[in-house]
Amino acid sequence: MDDILSAVDAHTAQYIFTECFQGSLLKGRTFILVTHHVALCLPAAEFLILLDNGKVVQACPASEAQISAIPAAPPRPDEGHTEEAADEDDEPDQAARQIYKTEHSARGRVASSHYWMIFKAVGGFWYWLVFIVLFVVTRLADIGQSYVLERWSADSDPRHLDQNLINYGLFVSAAVVIGALRWVWLYGVGSTGFVNSMSRKIHFKLVNTLVGAPLSYFETTPTGRLMNVFGQDVNRIDGFVSDDVGRTIMSTLDVFTSILIVCIQTPIMAVAILVGSLPFYWLSGVLGKVRAELRRLMAVSGSPLITLYHDAIDGVVMIRA
Repeated sequence: MDDILSAVDAHTAQYIFTECFQGSLLKGRTFILVTHHVALCLPAAEFLILLDNGKVVQACPASEAQISAIPAAPPRPDEGHTEEAADEDDEPDQAARQIYKTEHSARGRVASSHYWMIFKAVGGFWYWLVFIVLFVVTRLADIGQSYVLERWSADSDPRHLDQNLINYGLFVSAAVVIGALRWVWLYGVGSTGFVNSMSRKIHFKLVNTLVGAPLSYFETTPTGRLMNVFGQDVNRIDGFVSDDVGRTIMSTLDVFTSILIVCIQTPIMAVAILVGSLPFYWLSGVLGKVRAELRRLMAVSGSPLITLYHDAIDGVVMIRA
């Protein structure tokens, strides 16, 4: 029998050993048991063969076995262990029982290589050129609307009403049409874009990395952790990255163009803006690190719960037993 006790919990293993191996079912019969449960099975065994890396280390009656060479073997009654030694043996070896590695969480800002990987996966030079042109032209159309309204409000001549109305309509139409095109281009056209290209390429890269990992990685990493991290990363890439990038660029253009217009209208404000921006720049660095740490904390907090769910579902038969 090949290690039949490894698939059950300790109580079930003890029950099988007592009722089956030592019971009437196998009474008077000889059977060979391959097992790692040495502490449980050795007291009832008659002959022991100990293997280490495919080599026979011991082959002798169980009563003559060298206990020190057998992992997790129980103490013999005739060896005269003291109570202190017995107490030490009762203490579990936490280091030996540690199977899963502690989940790693990075510190500080997100590395620039991660952003560069996303930008490369989205598209090449021509994609980003069209992308920048669409966003800049949309912002210029918004500025043009404000400019036309300013000129219109200052022009009291009714003869210019039609021309001002046409100019304003042109800028509004351009802002609506190009503003819609920039989001279409952002999400993806053909084989480029955040959704059409970036999501697919990064997902393919994640799957290849996970499938190509050695078996030792899966032995030290719980499945729940993989499901949690992989699911959250793919969900953020598919549903949030494109909108975050688009809105960030829009806000950046709004801020810089507004500062440029203010500085052109009132040059002295450039000094005040420069001095006032230094504390905000320092604060943005601090808040950026806090934001990254909170997101990492939220990402790893769900791993133990998902691992518990997965282990409970996977081991429902043993739990019921």
